[in-house]
Amino acid sequence: MARATKAQKLEIENEQAALQFFERMLAGLTDPRRPQGLSYPLRSVVVIALMSMVCSCDNAESMELWGELNEEWLGEILELPHGVPSQDVYLSVFASLNPSAFSEVFRVECMGCAQTRQEEFAHHHRWQNQSPPKGCRQWNRVRLFTGTS
Repeated sequence: MARATKAQKLEIENEQAALQFFERMLAGLTDPRRPQGLSYPLRSVVVIALMSMVCSCDNAESMELWGELNEEWLGEILELPHGVPSQDVYLSVFASLNPSAFSEVFRVECMGCAQTRQEEFAHHHRWQNQSPPKGCRQWNRVRLFTGTS
């Protein structure tokens, strides 16, 4: 078996980091569906939906198509006992979720992610309490993004 290249190792690390993010995010979300007849884990449906939305899918039909096009890869990282979910599954799952709870879970996790990135950036560049180097425009973007003055 051939050894993995640096790019392949980085891709695997990024996939694992993304899955850990989704695991943390979904840990606070309860599955409101009845246990009878569940074909897909909530985690799999929501993760595929979010990934497909990042790729410009804006409805259940396009999420299903995106899932079918990426089924082999998705099957390696998610539990898909019956293949990828159909558009009916997405519609059913999102209709049953409490929108406020889902929004809150997602917002809190994203805010935590933004805070972590800000801290990593500040630590890496040691600009936390200093002015940026002359001519650096990114400092202003970071300050605008984080809301600091």
